[in-house]
Amino acid sequence: MTEARFKRARDHISSFPGERLDLATLSRIAALSPSHFHRRFRTLFGMSLHRFTQLTRLKHAAFHLAHGTHPITRIALECGFETPDGFARAFRRCFGITPSRFRRQQDWRVWRKPLAELTIAENRYQRRRFEPRDVTIRFFPATPIALMMHQGPAERVSETVQHFISWRKRNGLSPDRAATYTIFFDDPAETPPESLRIGLAAGVLRALPAQGDAVTLRTLPAGRCAMLRLVGRADTIEDAALFLYRDWLPTSGERLRDFPLFCQRVAFYPQVPETRAVVDLYLPLEGAST
Repeated sequence: MTEARFKRARDHISSFPGERLDLATLSRIAALSPSHFHRRFRTLFGMSLHRFTQLTRLKHAAFHLAHGTHPITRIALECGFETPDGFARAFRRCFGITPSRFRRQQDWRVWRKPLAELTIAENRYQRRRFEPRDVTIRFFPATPIALMMHQGPAERVSETVQHFISWRKRNGLSPDRAATYTIFFDDPAETPPESLRIGLAAGVLRALPAQGDAVTLRTLPAGRCAMLRLVGRADTIEDAALFLYRDWLPTSGERLRDFPLFCQRVAFYPQVPETRAVVDLYLPLEGAST
């Protein structure tokens, strides 16, 4: 399919924003003529190739500013900008804030609207079809966690994520040292936005000092789970959850355990490109392990 060729080029941009991403290179990846590729890209993804590339690079840079420690000049060059000044101008034009100020404040509200159209373009032709054979039954062991709760609209969970990342850094629980989990306590389709609860958690293998009200020490309970592995952007989690509840569960002969759906983020952006992110989604089930 022609869409698959364009998707391949689009995912290359997302995976390698620091590389040379000119029209000749991308049309060659798509195995199409430059003129056809340039014209059809806008039609398929709702924006020009140049804008998609620019927004992808800015998004990548924003994550590295927030989560990394490299100097701004290095981030600019590694994200494909020719000069630090050019990067600073593009960043401020897009977000209305300088890169250095964004790094200090980490106010993710400034980027929601500018990058909304990028999210739409990234998710086009992303929908994955799941099959019952994709699901495996696993025994999940009891796992101590440090939990920070988000309550409120899902669109604002990124603010809680930033607080959680800062807490993890202060306590030496970076993702390469401690597993990362998300617990979906409520169904967003049935819960008022102001009441929606999402748990952000990190595995803990040692005693921690008193954490106050923001972080509590809990345990993910042991038990059987249906596990579905997702590779790619995290936006597919909603589709995967719907498949488990609506399609897989009624025909599986299984019954739900009294614990919410949760996932382990095995590899995630920006540590890996979004197209290579790995999420294991767990649906807790009744029954003893064998």
